Amino acid sequence: MAHFLKCIKLLLILISLLTTFASVRSISANSLAHADTAENNPFIEIPIPTPSCYPLDIKVDSQGLVWIMEFKTNKIARYDPGKNTFSEFDIPTEKSESSYLDLGPSGKIWFTEQDGNQIGSFDPATSEFQEFRVPRPNAIPTSILVDKKGIVWFIEWNTNTLSSFDPGSQQFEGFPIPTKMSRPSGLAEDKDGNIWFIELIGNKLAKFSPKRKSFEEYPLPADSCSPYGTVIDSNNRVWYSNMRDRKMVSFDPVSKQFENFDLVPNKGIKGIAIDHEHGAIWMGLPTDNKLIQFDIHTGKVAEYEIPTGKSRPMGLAVDSNSNVWFLEVGANQLGKLVYERFRTFSKKSNMKIQFKPADKLKFSRD
Repeated sequence: MAHFLKCIKLLLILISLLTTFASVRSISANSLAHADTAENNPFIEIPIPTPSCYPLDIKVDSQGLVWIMEFKTNKIARYDPGKNTFSEFDIPTEKSESSYLDLGPSGKIWFTEQDGNQIGSFDPATSEFQEFRVPRPNAIPTSILVDKKGIVWFIEWNTNTLSSFDPGSQQFEGFPIPTKMSRPSGLAEDKDGNIWFIELIGNKLAKFSPKRKSFEEYPLPADSCSPYGTVIDSNNRVWYSNMRDRKMVSFDPVSKQFENFDLVPNKGIKGIAIDHEHGAIWMGLPTDNKLIQFDIHTGKVAEYEIPTGKSRPMGLAVDSNSNVWFLEVGANQLGKLVYERFRTFSKKSNMKIQFKPADKLKFSRD
């Protein structure tokens, strides 16, 4: 498990809200963007109530509630932006090493337990948990996705298996990935119901068809490129990051063609999410202390430096209003990049935007 945790570099700290403030200076090699009033500062940050909780994953539900996996404290946290309150719920299995979560169509929160060798669900309506043991021992379940039909998909890191769980029948089914020791991650569902993921060691992009129960694997154009992803846009194109060459890469399932786009210089990506409405892919740069926005229509990139230094942004989620929520591992905060405050910045060329720190927004517990 220790070896696995080193390999995956898990995500950190709950994100949140900051009071806005004044005076913003932006600098870019290609353009200059100005935000000279407090209202134009798009960042809000809020400390997570539990210290050093080591948050790993984040999702926003249809009501705008933010759900966070607290790895170190073995809890699922909920942040209510309307009430500015945090609530925490203890996962029944102690030291489960729960890592990733996703939202089901019924409103339940589904998650994986690495050390517990289980998947679990949490019902917000009743505050009740259910846990289901994975049939294969020491599977190390990691990435998780709930598809449009409510079927739960997850990766078994240690067995090189893509598995499904039907909440209705409570039955598991495992599908061995063709490439041995592929080290899969980053599940995404396309409009046809296919499940896509990246293979870190296999250096491939893979598709699984639940209808045919079969895999297709596509070797990546760059060897040993440290791929990271995966997200799918409204045109069904699959996107991932080539971290070695600092590229954003798209794959067209129809033509079977890859296309490369330059990203800004960076020291590694953690956390990726897509804003379907505006065609923007968001990524966290932990070492660079930035969020970057990649425009899939123009190929342009905008950099947003996070006000809190050494915040180490990781997990990302985009809500229904195109706000970007993110976890700050180094600062143990929940962050929000407010769409209405950054949407007016020019996207004609690459740009870098920098903001001064502000006072932290105070919160209360339920």
